[in-house]
Amino acid sequence: MLIGVLSIAEKASGMNRLLVATSCAALAGAAATGAYIGVLTGRLTLDLGIGRRTRPLGPLHLNIAAPRETVYAAAAAPYADRQTRAMREKVEILERAGQMVRRAPHPVGSGLTAVTVETVTR
Repeated sequence: MLIGVLSIAEKASGMNRLLVATSCAALAGAAATGAYIGVLTGRLTLDLGIGRRTRPLGPLHLNIAAPRETVYAAAAAPYADRQTRAMREKVEILERAGQMVRRAPHPVGSGLTAVTVETVTR
């Protein structure tokens, strides 16, 4: 009679170990998936400091050897009143006001996307 009780206890102990192992694996998988989605959407940032340089905040000043009107026309061409179909698929124009355009580019990638809003002024 004692032998039967021990074998049942051993089976229960093995089942508990299997349940704990399965639970740990599921928890680790869920954590890895959550971390991946967080990094992909930008909600979780991991700065490893590898392969990146930092610049102070503020506008960048560049000297361009061309008339101001030519430079502005080249920069503003994708945001003209009539966009091509290809540009409409890539960039959504949110607002136009005088010489300012507010846009939201649509990144190409997986179903998870992060949208940035940018302003282009003359």
